[in-house]
Amino acid sequence: MRKSPYSASANAFTATITGNANGQVTITMSAATTANLRAGRYLYDVLVTSSANSGGNKIRAVEGIVNVLPGVTRT
Repeated sequence: MRKSPYSASANAFTATITGNANGQVTITMSAATTANLRAGRYLYDVLVTSSANSGGNKIRAVEGIVNVLPGVTRT
């Protein structure tokens, strides 16, 4: 996840296949990472690397926008 396609820094998430038969994937981000995110719009994509051949072709399977909103509750 990056602020723009040209950002040098990225926030990593983990992608886990949760429904192999229907291609379902769950993406998660750690609490430590989300705690350090600043409010704003971010872009993400999920690349799938093929293991069917030695080339390891990459396909962008999913892409989108994440809106991070500031919390309003103070503890």
